[in-house]
Amino acid sequence: VVYEPGSKLSKASAIIKSIFSVHKDIFYDLSKNDELLSIVRSVLDSDVYVHQSRVNLQAAFHGEGFRWHSDFETWHIEDGMPKPRAVSIVLLLDDVFPWNGALMG
Repeated sequence: VVYEPGSKLSKASAIIKSIFSVHKDIFYDLSKNDELLSIVRSVLDSDVYVHQSRVNLQAAFHGEGFRWHSDFETWHIEDGMPKPRAVSIVLLLDDVFPWNGALMG
């Protein structure tokens, strides 16, 4: 993976931990998927947009995890998200097991 502006490096090493704005390239078709958009519109009862997208990387047995947290404060202050009305969608790119570096279990 090539480092790009906006990517987040792990504090413990020079390994890339997150790649941002993947809905503009890699996952563009997924961000426009009618089935997913229909579900999100139903949950929020309004039209929707992609505020942020990223791929979080976690190697098995190494690296730092992602602790549970609230993203709204950062999204509001740094990115200008107007209200705490958001849906996060997690798409696992590989099989997830406790022994292979799962971000969520």
